[in-house]
Amino acid sequence: METLEAIKKRYSCREFTDEKLSKGQIETLMQAAMAAPSACNNRPWVFYIATGERIKERIRMQLLGGKYESPLIIIVALDERKAVKDSHAMSYLDLAAATENILLAATDMGLGAVWSCIYPKKGQMQGIQEACKLDDYIKPFAAVFVGHPAKNGRAKNKYDEARVIRL
Repeated sequence: METLEAIKKRYSCREFTDEKLSKGQIETLMQAAMAAPSACNNRPWVFYIATGERIKERIRMQLLGGKYESPLIIIVALDERKAVKDSHAMSYLDLAAATENILLAATDMGLGAVWSCIYPKKGQMQGIQEACKLDDYIKPFAAVFVGHPAKNGRAKNKYDEARVIRL
C-alpha cells in the first residue's frame, strides 16, 4: 500500500476478532515503530507486548478509557535513561511518532488498531507501571490495541482547507 493511501485508510478500530497475530506481524509492527524519527537519534522507546489474557486485563483495568478486547496490546513507553537530556517532552514526541507508525503499519497489514493515551495522566502511568512491573525509569506513554477488525470500518475524510494558511 502506498503511504498516503495507508494514512487516508487508517481509522480507530475498537472491535476485534479473537484471531491472534503471528510473530511475523508483531515483528513488522515493531520494525515500523522503531523506524520513527527520533530527536538526536536517542530512540528513547521501549515496547511491551501483551498477548496473555491476565496481563491484558491488568492493563485494561488501569485505563480510564480505551478498554478494548484485542489479541495484542502494545505498551509504548519512555526509557528515561535514553531520553533527550533536560527535555523529556521532546522524547515523548518520539514516542508519538513511533505510535503513529504502529497504527499505519497495522492499517497497511489489513489489521485494526486504536491508540489509548496513558501519558500524561499520572495515575494511569503509575497503574500501568505496577500492572506490568516496569522499572521506575520506564514511563508508559500509550496502549495500542491491535488485531483483526471485527467489522469493516471506514476512515473519515478529515481534510479541512480552512486550516491551511498560505503564507
